[in-house]
Amino acid sequence: MKSYVCLFQSKEPLVHKLHQKQEELFRDFLSCFGKQEHLIAKGPKELQQLNLNQDGGLILPKEKVFCGNAVKEIIKIGHRSTFVQSFYEQASSAYILCARYLQQKLPLYNPVLRAISSLDPDIQGHSVSCQLMKSLKELIPVALTSDEKDLYDREVQAFHVDVSLPPQNETSIDQWWAGVMVKYPTLGAVVRGVLSIFHGPQVESSFNIMGNIMDAKSSRMNVETFDAIQTVKYSLRATGATAVKHFSRKPGTTVCAKLCSSMKGAAGQYKRKLAAKTAEREAKQKRLQRQKIQGNKHQAKVQADKAVTASRLKFVARQKRKARIENLEELARKRLKQ
Repeated sequence: MKSYVCLFQSKEPLVHKLHQKQEELFRDFLSCFGKQEHLIAKGPKELQQLNLNQDGGLILPKEKVFCGNAVKEIIKIGHRSTFVQSFYEQASSAYILCARYLQQKLPLYNPVLRAISSLDPDIQGHSVSCQLMKSLKELIPVALTSDEKDLYDREVQAFHVDVSLPPQNETSIDQWWAGVMVKYPTLGAVVRGVLSIFHGPQVESSFNIMGNIMDAKSSRMNVETFDAIQTVKYSLRATGATAVKHFSRKPGTTVCAKLCSSMKGAAGQYKRKLAAKTAEREAKQKRLQRQKIQGNKHQAKVQADKAVTASRLKFVARQKRKARIENLEELARKRLKQ
């Protein structure tokens, strides 16, 4: 597990290895408590659908699960104790729970990762990798126009029968494909997009740099300013030089006029941007206030209409009650006369 995490924390693009490595990770973990004859012939789709219950016939006896030599030496001392049996049961249950979690979380049969694995130079020249590479144009549709898709298929077919391509050896995958893209530009457009998929530690380092920029006095820094500072810091880290060394100039050389002009105009530009934001905020507040007033007027009108309707209903009810009373009195007088 640690080697898997460390591998994909490298700066070198390794997204084409992700499908293979996560399958190896899951199979190696299952071998710690599962029967090897049930694992060796299973593909990623079968591994994802594997029955990991105790009664599925896959799990080794509790005493055979991998625990390490140090644990085995301790167990030898009290192998008949109830503590040892309880340990075996808990270890087996822990293995099964972890395997189910990996089975649920790892995209073992992800079509995108399977297709990306075809970029590996080691599997060039195989019909399966050719078909997987062709499917990339549908899985990453933004890389090509509709007119380029036919050309892409032809370049993929030509790539898989090209015997003049150099071996990869110790070259990184992006450097190797940089030479191939010259010969296959349409294929290279898709490969360039795929190899830019992030899997390394740069996001974490970005948050570390952010912590060095953002503090209590600069908590209201806008995104553009932060982006500019972060870009400068990344450039300095890439060159391995300090700001003084990177921007130093030899004696007698002239100062960059564009840099001086930008520095002079920076304060004015910043003030104009602040004024524009203030005006926008005030306009928004006025708009909300007008909406609130209009809402209050509308609510007052609704309340007035409700009051008028209630008053009318009360008047109608009084008139009906008065009419019933008069009818009853008239009926009573008629009966008295009789």
